[in-house]
Amino acid sequence: MHRLAVPADLRDIRAIEIAAGEDFRMVGLGRVADDPPITAADFDPYLDRGDAWVTVADGGHVIAYLLLDTLDTALHVEQVTVHPAQARRGHGAALIALACATAVSRGLPAITLTTFREVPWNAPYYARLGFVEVPVADRGPELSGRIAAEAEHRWPWPRVAMARKADSPLPSWPAIEPLESARLRLEPLSVDHADGMATALSDAALYEFTGGSAPTVAELVRRYTAQCLGGSPDGAQRWLNWIIVPRDRARPVGYVQASIERAGDAVVADIAWVVCPAAQRMGIASEAAAAMTDWLREAGVERFTASILPDHYASMGVARRLGLHATSAVVDGEAVWES
Repeated sequence: MHRLAVPADLRDIRAIEIAAGEDFRMVGLGRVADDPPITAADFDPYLDRGDAWVTVADGGHVIAYLLLDTLDTALHVEQVTVHPAQARRGHGAALIALACATAVSRGLPAITLTTFREVPWNAPYYARLGFVEVPVADRGPELSGRIAAEAEHRWPWPRVAMARKADSPLPSWPAIEPLESARLRLEPLSVDHADGMATALSDAALYEFTGGSAPTVAELVRRYTAQCLGGSPDGAQRWLNWIIVPRDRARPVGYVQASIERAGDAVVADIAWVVCPAAQRMGIASEAAAAMTDWLREAGVERFTASILPDHYASMGVARRLGLHATSAVVDGEAVWES
């Protein structure tokens, strides 16, 4: 839930700023972490203008915040920060959507912000939300002044000004991306994976619970050709599939997948995972599925479901580690789990 901030929120906002700043140490920007958090004197003008918003969790505590200003003829995102413990759950994107709605309500055509060009959760993240870099020649005097003032800090990483139209919707879904975890690479599915996956899926033990038999290369080519279309013909579903490749191996050992659709106002992903028997009992399914769900949350998925056969205890364990729980619903003999 979003609401306008009140003076009592400053304590939580300062704590969020301190916690989020620590991530910058990993990329050589310890000075960001060392900067003192916002003071009451700096916070009060945002309160007075109605330009401070917070995201509140179910328990009532603040987990993210948004500070706005007006520069030139655009609404400027002065700060949007999510507590690291709540990252990758779509809170940042939701606050950007709120900023867009605020700009439209004020008759402002665009949203601007300044950020680090090469920090992964800065400019690359905003680009996925539809922001583009503003060339120097196109910056208004106030935005130019803001960038110039930031340059005086002599940051070791370059800063950039970005903008997006306020009335254009946030991208409905980002393009699938390669993902990585501690031990794994998750490669976006392509037809070229058919040969390696035919080997990975050849063990008859895989079909003990599901029935059926191992697919041939030709069958996988047909299947992957359809899946690589990326969604249902009516656009109601989005299909995302990744092939799991351990960093220390050349060949795949399984896959993770998500079928995404809207359920009312929520974006829901039905997820699944398969790992070949030779690579089981190593935590690979859990690690790959966690990398996928982390990315999906960042992209705006709010809820997850999975269908698991009775007595498939390994898959139940993966689901629990992802934060899912069993429901009373049963579809085609499979129990429905949800987050």
